[in-house]
Amino acid sequence: MIDYSNTQIASLSVHFVGNKTNEQELFLSKKAIALDENVHDLLLKYFMTSFHSPEYFCFAGTKSNEVFLAAKEVFDNGSSLHLQSIKIADFLYENSTHPNIKDGELFVAYFPEIILEDEMMDAIGIFKCETLDPFIKLDREAEGFSIKGIDGINIDKLDKGCLIFNTNKDKGYKVQIVDKAGRGSEASFWKNDFLQLEPMADDFHSTKNFMGLTKSFISERMSEDFEVSPVDQADYLNRSKDYFKNNERFDERSFAKQVFNDSAVVESFQKYKSDFSDERGIDLEDDFSISGAAVKKESGIFKSVVKLDKNFSIYIHGRREMVEKGVDHDGRKYYKFYYNEEHS
Repeated sequence: MIDYSNTQIASLSVHFVGNKTNEQELFLSKKAIALDENVHDLLLKYFMTSFHSPEYFCFAGTKSNEVFLAAKEVFDNGSSLHLQSIKIADFLYENSTHPNIKDGELFVAYFPEIILEDEMMDAIGIFKCETLDPFIKLDREAEGFSIKGIDGINIDKLDKGCLIFNTNKDKGYKVQIVDKAGRGSEASFWKNDFLQLEPMADDFHSTKNFMGLTKSFISERMSEDFEVSPVDQADYLNRSKDYFKNNERFDERSFAKQVFNDSAVVESFQKYKSDFSDERGIDLEDDFSISGAAVKKESGIFKSVVKLDKNFSIYIHGRREMVEKGVDHDGRKYYKFYYNEEHS
């Protein structure tokens, strides 16, 4: 959790970064920008309020990572922010090569005394505004009002952002990001091409990765290796989700026994885990503290839905023994459900 209530924008530089492939300009300011109190508070809200994810990243390849090296210089010498912001803007411009990447103003700010998870530290913010919204401006004059339309920044809509916290330097700092881009190939450039981030090796990502592995195995591999019905798959998904919700610590042996309870299925799961890890280039821990934030975020992927033709979608939340599958004398397939109470 980030507490920015007592922090200030100690210094701020603004540049314009166009799309290099589309031959748009790179405009670099010659000096940092001065802020009055009212604008300072508006900008602080604009910069900070979109950062509420429990997910953290770190810089990869720190010896050659341009943004990491610039951040390190600023943390070592706060007065170097403007010079380093120019390097950051230039690097962003060099990486803005996909034709769909939007141009926009780049803000680089230095925040002293920000609180992250009850620990006070400094932070650097990198923010990009790609969207200007229309506003109506009224000016009071001697005989009435004048009205005009202007384009400006909506302080409730941060397009792209990055907060670099001055902690875990040896492991690539602790970083949070915001990116409102869609799912296209141009959407990955902020995190992967520009910032060059990778997930932190923490409980959040360990939980997230293992939940993703489990969902993928049950939904994709299990039906290839075993005769398993959609209801059985739904039951496995529910048992998996319950394990993560009801335990504080993950242990792979107890997980496999509680969820699969079959040596052949466990063996198939172990092989799939190895393939999953190699294909995605991630390390899957077999013992870690379960992150409640990750469970909450990932639970949505464990949708236990059985779809029958195009007529029915059945949600199954547990109690596999209350469901029977059969075929009637005319060859029509059916499911039979038992229940104790009916709810409207």
